[in-house]
Amino acid sequence: MPFKDNQFDFVIASHIGEHIDDPVIFCSELKRVAKSGYIETPGPLTEFFLPSIAHKRTVTRRGTTIYFKKNYRKKPFLKLFYGLFYLNRDGHDFETIKSNNPILKFLNFFLNKIWVFLPRTFMRIV
Repeated sequence: MPFKDNQFDFVIASHIGEHIDDPVIFCSELKRVAKSGYIETPGPLTEFFLPSIAHKRTVTRRGTTIYFKKNYRKKPFLKLFYGLFYLNRDGHDFETIKSNNPILKFLNFFLNKIWVFLPRTFMRIV
């Protein structure tokens, strides 16, 4: 990164780590340019049920250690779940469901509201 060492007090890397080629360089550069920071990526549960072809890595953590693993998942575990989660949305890697059914709309709303609170849906570390 084109910044001086410790140029920033805090850096935020939100939904970047899953796209990188070299995790060591990624983490080293974050540590070099900032005194502290926050990293967030999709977690293993999200990569399992809601994968993206663009995600090169699955990111997890144990304590303060971050683990980057090659992401081999190239399709959703359940097409129905993927399609319902992204109900009536375009621009995703896989087929979504198009429907005005009120029950499906409620299920979509509910899933999207609770997803962020489920364990292992995101990897977050400060």
